[in-house]
Amino acid sequence: MDVVKTKQRTAVLKNKWNLAGLVILGIVVVAYLQLADAVPFVAKDTLIVDKVEQGDFHRKVRGTGVFAPREVTWVTSEVDGIVEKVFVKPGNTIEPGEPLLQLFNRQLLQKVEEASLELNVTKDELTVLRGKLTSERLNQESALAQAKTAYLSNKLQMDSEAELAKINIIPRVVFERTQLKVKQDKFVVKLEETKLAKLQDSFDAQIRAQEAKVALLDNVLTARQKDVNSLLIVADRKGVVQELTALKGQNLLMGSDVARIVNMQDLIVEIQVPEALGRELQIGQQAKVDTRSEWLSGKVIRVDPKVTNGTIQVDIAMTEPLPAGVRPDLSVDAEIAVETLQNVLFVKKPAATAPGSSGFVFKLNKNGHRAARTQVQFGKASSSAIQVLEGLQPGDQIILTDMAQWFDNIELKLTE
Repeated sequence: MDVVKTKQRTAVLKNKWNLAGLVILGIVVVAYLQLADAVPFVAKDTLIVDKVEQGDFHRKVRGTGVFAPREVTWVTSEVDGIVEKVFVKPGNTIEPGEPLLQLFNRQLLQKVEEASLELNVTKDELTVLRGKLTSERLNQESALAQAKTAYLSNKLQMDSEAELAKINIIPRVVFERTQLKVKQDKFVVKLEETKLAKLQDSFDAQIRAQEAKVALLDNVLTARQKDVNSLLIVADRKGVVQELTALKGQNLLMGSDVARIVNMQDLIVEIQVPEALGRELQIGQQAKVDTRSEWLSGKVIRVDPKVTNGTIQVDIAMTEPLPAGVRPDLSVDAEIAVETLQNVLFVKKPAATAPGSSGFVFKLNKNGHRAARTQVQFGKASSSAIQVLEGLQPGDQIILTDMAQWFDNIELKLTE
């Protein structure tokens, strides 16, 4: 009896284990079905998808900008004044010396009159001084001539009396008196010559001083006249008036900008490129510029060394003639050829992807109904595409749209 009871107990235990296994299997099946139902659905028509390619990857940096003059000339006011006349408008072609504005300043005109009057008075004073000094010099020359005449006359008398004194025809004292007169006359001649020389030096100094005063006032008048001439503001080079900031009746201060003149035949393109893509830009790289109507060839001539608001300014000069209709501030797109990577994998750049980074993307399966989260190592980038180093194969399709909100899921269902 004991043997029969043991066999019955073993059979019951086996049935219990079988039942437990069926329960566990059911739980697993239910969990799997629930998990399958937990995969989120994403509308396929809301996504941007691209295929991984293999081949030559032409790295290009794109940017937007405008045509701009290579050289800009701002015409400024050199004096204060009120705008009396405006001779040009924006768009006018001008030549060097062509008038732009006429200013009015009563004080400048009055200063010219005052300077002119003072100069004329000083010139008249110089003329009077010259006449006065000439008269004084003539008087001194006359006194010197008289002294020389007296000296020569007495010397002749002394010479004649010397012979007579030797033979005692005249008293010796008479001869000696004449000798004394000659010595005195000779001293007077030297004295008058010295006075004339000093007088001439004094005259020259007075003349030079007055002439210097005339020259100074002449310079003042020239400066005042230059200020008055500056009331007529003229162009200093050939070009086109792009901007005119002064209006009739406006009160301008010295140094105020009044007109912007550009050379329409020498335009360049100024574009802004993202800082991350601008590090590899160099002078001399080839570029293409899209004017919205045609593509133009050019080359990089300047890369701004500073970063402004996350972008770098790049200047491009055209290597072919500009078409008609191109003008400053015309919006353009441009792309700069950086390098070509041969026989590599590349794809259009997914959202929030940086060069040399590693990140997740969703890769579509063969039928395109599901997308699996895949880790990818990226390499070098251009403005719209990026190199694939690991994680993808040629022909793989990935989602480019920003999928950050779905990265907690390993798989997505894509609905039509």
